[in-house]
This record gives sequence, C-alpha cells and structure tokens, in this order.
Amino acid sequence: MWHFVGNKWTNVKLGLFEGGTIPAPFDLEAIYGLRADNIFAVGTHWPSFPGASFIIHCDGMQWRKDSVIVTTPPGCTFYLQSIARIPTGEMFMLGAAYEPGSLQVPERWTYYFFRREREQWK
Repeated sequence: MWHFVGNKWTNVKLGLFEGGTIPAPFDLEAIYGLRADNIFAVGTHWPSFPGASFIIHCDGMQWRKDSVIVTTPPGCTFYLQSIARIPTGEMFMLGAAYEPGSLQVPERWTYYFFRREREQWK
C-alpha cells in the first residue's frame, strides 16, 4: 500500500515479507480513513488462506490487526468486503459468507453488517 506524505509517496510495508504484520499474499478490498490517525482497511488472504478475511487499523503510526467475531454455518467461506462511515458518524462494515451448493441445493450468500461501537465491531 502507498501513502502520500507531503510531496512524495511512501511504501507502507504491510506484508510479513516486507517487515509488516500481515501474512502474505493478501488483497485489500476497502479502506476508510476518519483522520490520519484513525484508518481502517479490510482484506482477504490469497490463495493459501482462501476466505481468511482480516481488518486492520492504523493509529497514525502503525497498522495493527483489529478483530470482528463472526459465526457462520459450517462449510462457509467468509469475506470482509467493504467499510464505510455514514453521515451520523457511525462506522459500518459489510461481510459475506459463501456456502457452496450441490446438485440438490443452490449456492448461497449470507450478508453480515457490523457496526463500530466503543472501539469494537458488533
């Protein structure tokens, strides 16, 4: 990930192989910043951890893993997809659980919405 500081871009080292804290490979799906010291990003590890989503938070100095507790049906793959703030100031995150189908049962997506309350996702 790249960050613009003053008059130049700097490489933010997120992956373990770069000196960061996130096991690679991974994709960042969405990022939202309230201020320079309050930024969130959601992503997914690929391909070694399919569906292993994560959320990270930057306090202005360092990116750290944040957490959200999700209970999905057995056999589902969970993805964090989006993060946003609405005009009231509330932060929300969208996730989806994919349940593969069979010949008798079609595949199914179940969507989950999380709200940030008192420094936790609920």
